[in-house]
Amino acid sequence: IAQGNVLAKNTAMVAPEIGGVITDMFVQEGDAVKAKETPLFQIDKVAVTQAYEIALQDSKLAACGLKDAEAQLAAAQAQHDKAKLDYERFMRLREQQAITPDAMEQMEAGYTVAKAQLERASAGVTLRAEQAKQAEAALVIAKKHLDDSLVFSPIDGWISLRLKKQGEFIGAGNPVVKVTNTQLLEVSAFLPGEYYPRVKTGETRMRIHVSGIDLGALP
Repeated sequence: IAQGNVLAKNTAMVAPEIGGVITDMFVQEGDAVKAKETPLFQIDKVAVTQAYEIALQDSKLAACGLKDAEAQLAAAQAQHDKAKLDYERFMRLREQQAITPDAMEQMEAGYTVAKAQLERASAGVTLRAEQAKQAEAALVIAKKHLDDSLVFSPIDGWISLRLKKQGEFIGAGNPVVKVTNTQLLEVSAFLPGEYYPRVKTGETRMRIHVSGIDLGALP
């Protein structure tokens, strides 16, 4: 005769991936839960929702800013191309001495301004594109935090322990509830050394009694 423990083979200590206040607690001890279907609790619902909505608006504004910068670049490119053609035409006229030096200088100045505006517009597109990329990355992070704030049961079973209450602050990685699946149980016991030679893997049978109830002989 040996004394031991009968424990559930599958259990899960469920903890949030983000820290914050438990704004909603959906289960009590003893409640049955389904894997990936039953919500257990939620962290900072209002805060993470607002953060996501702000990030979404920032992403939309950044995308609009990029489109505007691209439109300005297209306009600057057109002006530059026109100024370049005019400049080349004036160069030919200058060689033929068909225009005055002052007119040529004005054309050169206009062409220089057009090139500078094109470079500025190009830099604006680069800047806006980077801002749009950063806004999109922030949106992805905000969406993940929003998704992570609502925690579902990872396994089928029932709530065997609730460690925190609604309204409490919880750090990321700290357990809030324990989910236990009792469909598969594990028996463990310590045998005195004198019995070791009599125990053979896959052959020795044991008889289990739990709280006075005979569960029968198991291989």
